[in-house]
Amino acid sequence: MVGLLSLALGVAAALQSADTPVPDQPDPPLQTETIAPEPIGDPSTWVTQSDYPSNFLRNGEEGTTRFQVRVGANGLPTMCFTIGSSGHFQLDGRTCNLVMNRARFNPARDGSGNAVAGIYTGSHEWRAPR
Repeated sequence: MVGLLSLALGVAAALQSADTPVPDQPDPPLQTETIAPEPIGDPSTWVTQSDYPSNFLRNGEEGTTRFQVRVGANGLPTMCFTIGSSGHFQLDGRTCNLVMNRARFNPARDGSGNAVAGIYTGSHEWRAPR
């Protein structure tokens, strides 16, 4: 009985919706390309060999820190995240701290050319000299 009632309600709804005009749907918003922020100067100068913590250098601890930086519409970094660890949280944290202090960008641009917030992705390889 419940099955027949469900079927009858479904048929009634289908018949009613066939008689009801569908309102015009608005066009979806145009998708515009955003141009990512671009570093001003050479990103390899943000973190250098002289920034290597001496205790890590002595112990030969190495790794590559991959990071993302949120960049404001003014071209300044607003936040840094580690997205790939060097295996040493101290090196990862140091990378982000140095990037936040040293990195500057031409801001991201929307499809109209307006400066907007964006994300920059980079990395630093911590390698002890051989």
